[in-house]
Formats: sequence, C-alpha cells, structure tokens
Amino acid sequence: MPYLDHQEAAELPFIPVPFAKFFSLEGQMPSVRSLSSVFAGLAIGFGVIPVGFAQAQDTPIPSATTKAADPKEAVVDRAPLVLRDPTSYQVPLHLAPFREITLASPLDTTVTSILMKLGDQAASQAEVLRLDTKLLQLAVTRAQAALRAAEAEVAAVTGPAKEAAEARVQVAKADFDIAELRVQQASIKAPFAGRVVKLHVAEGEYVRAGQALATIIDSSQLVAELPVDRRAQKAGDNVAVKIEDQPAQMKLATVLPLTPEMDKIRELFLAVGTGRATIDNASGKFQAGQTVYSPLIPRFPVVEVSTATLANGDDGSRKVQVVRDGIVRDIKVQTLGQIGDDRIFISGDFGPKDELIVKSSIPLVDGNRLTPRGGVAAGTVARSPGTTPAAAPSAAPPNSALPPGATTPTSKPKTNF
Repeated sequence: MPYLDHQEAAELPFIPVPFAKFFSLEGQMPSVRSLSSVFAGLAIGFGVIPVGFAQAQDTPIPSATTKAADPKEAVVDRAPLVLRDPTSYQVPLHLAPFREITLASPLDTTVTSILMKLGDQAASQAEVLRLDTKLLQLAVTRAQAALRAAEAEVAAVTGPAKEAAEARVQVAKADFDIAELRVQQASIKAPFAGRVVKLHVAEGEYVRAGQALATIIDSSQLVAELPVDRRAQKAGDNVAVKIEDQPAQMKLATVLPLTPEMDKIRELFLAVGTGRATIDNASGKFQAGQTVYSPLIPRFPVVEVSTATLANGDDGSRKVQVVRDGIVRDIKVQTLGQIGDDRIFISGDFGPKDELIVKSSIPLVDGNRLTPRGGVAAGTVARSPGTTPAAAPSAAPPNSALPPGATTPTSKPKTNF
C-alpha cells in the first residue's frame, strides 16, 4: 500500500439509499434517523458502495431520481500505521486455587482403603485414605509392655537405683507415645476443606514414605498473576479481567516485580509489574485452570499513535479513526502504556493497509467515503500537467511486526477531500 505524501482534492458525497433514511443540512454532516441498527450504503456516481445495511422503521424507499446531498470538502491529515504482531506479547494466564496440598505417605506400608472418590468435597480433618497399621499396632503393644516393665522396676527399687529406673520409665513412655502417633498418622486426613482433584495410588498398593497419595485444593478463593501498571494500581485495588467469556473483578493482594514470564510486555509500558490478584469463589462459579484475559496483554495488533488521535466511544470505550479502502472506520482500541506526554501504545483490530486519521477539517463519522477531488485515486501521487509523478513510498509488509525499539513514523501527509 503506497502511503500518501501529497495533497489531493476530494469530495464526501452522501445520498439516501434503500432501507435507510438520512437527513442532511447544507454545510453539515448527515445524520441517521429511525435506524434499528447503524449500517448504511454510500454511493458515488452511479455505483453504490455497500458498507452494511440498515433496517428502517416506516421509511419509504426513495425513487431512483432522488437527488444526492451536496458533498462536503475536507482536509484530512493521515499517517501510516506500523503494526506489531500481538502474538509476541502473549502470556498465558489462568486461575489457580487459593491453597493446594499433596498428601504423602508418612511411612513404608500398604494402602488399605481409599475413602473418597475423585472430585469429592472433603471437610477439614476428614479421612481420605487409610494405610495398613498391623506393624504399627505391634510396635504400640511392645512399647506398652516396656512401659509397664519400667514402672514395675521403679516400684521394686530404692535409693540411687530408683532414679535410674524412673528415667527408664520416661523413655518407655516416650516410645509408647511415638508408636501411637504413628498409628494415627496412618489415617490420612484433609488439613483443610477442599476438593479431591487427584488420587495418586490405588487400594492395595505398597507405598514408600514421602510418596504422593492424593491432592486436595481449596477453591473457595482463586488467584491469578496479572500484569499491572504500577503507576496506576496498588494492593487493594480492583482489576477488571475476563475469565474466559465472563467479565470479572479481581482484587490485587500484592504487586511484585515483573516475572520473567511477563517480561515480553515490558516494552509496552513505562512501569509494569506482576500483581497477585484474588477473586471470591464461595459460590463455585469459577474453576481452577480457567483462562484469564488481562486488558494489558494485547490480543489485536499493537500500534504507537499520538494521544491526540484518541476519542471516546459512545459506550465509554476509546477509539481512533482510520481510512480503510477509502472509507472512514471507527476502531475500538485498548490503551496500553503511554510514552511521554503525547505518544501511546494501543491495540485494536487494525488492517495492514489502514491509515490513521490524525486530524480532519470537519468531523468524520464511521462509514464516510473519502473521494479524492478530481478523481485521483487514494494512495497515488497527484501531479500537475506536464510534470512527472513522484514515486509513492512503498507499503509496509502486511502483518509485519515492528522490531523492538522502533516507533511509528511521524510523517503526516495531508489530503484534501
């Protein structure tokens, strides 16, 4: 696509079209009335250029002899866009349980029974598995017998020997307590209320001390690590995200330095960090593992533009205007990091041939067709009679990503429309 480095004269023609009703005042832009959806067809000469359709309410179809509204003249200042590939900034984000634990075997033994199934909800201190305790019970019996013998010895001696016998009683009692504790440890219990998400063993399986038995998660709260703008957000603030297709608010628990996984988005912001955010999930609406989408991670091409080109959309969003195939288009954008006072990174559904509208002498609306005055095609270089046309600048490769550190060209060609 050749970018425009010249001045051209053009017109903005507007005529009524079937299924749409336009009202135009001399010297003003047309407006649409009685539309249930905002689309229209715009015509030039005898050709109708469809850019959508509109459904009118009780609107008569104009005759073929309907006179077109007078075209308007405008001077439009445009600039080329250099697209950065959004895939280079992708960081996978997901919900994680607030707490997670893998229960392990305390000793070498056999799994005698599994008392919960996969997916079961376990109450705090509920028994999940039971290990074989035959050898442990024998150890308890032996320690108990040794304790009785030591106590009998204390009763049978006097003098200095009694003090030594009493010490042996204390040792025997400690051995007995340890043996009983090992029996209790063979009953594997949940340390907190949660859901059983994995069983690592089967009944009858011999396990070693330290071997994983079951995994339990507490998903009453869920957490995620998100990129945050450290200049604008702090611990305790709410962060707007999407959990799959559902809008949600997460609360920042803390803001940490940017993690290595998120380092790829560093160039888009002046001050970015990693926030650990939580969301209440007592109702069970969300599940651990669901994908989280942050507005600071672009999903559409990224461009660098002047802050003066940003405008507010009707729904409170931000937008810019571009020229796409000769038609003005409103592009809803997500603002990213600002660079100085007058430059900013934005992400939106831009095409490789789009030109940013930097300034216009009259307001432009989505769907306006820009027709160069005198019939000079958009994207070509105008010439005077008897002169040789200058070569137009070559187009940027479609879908090309801007190399790190490069910026959007700041030249602003003007065209008279």
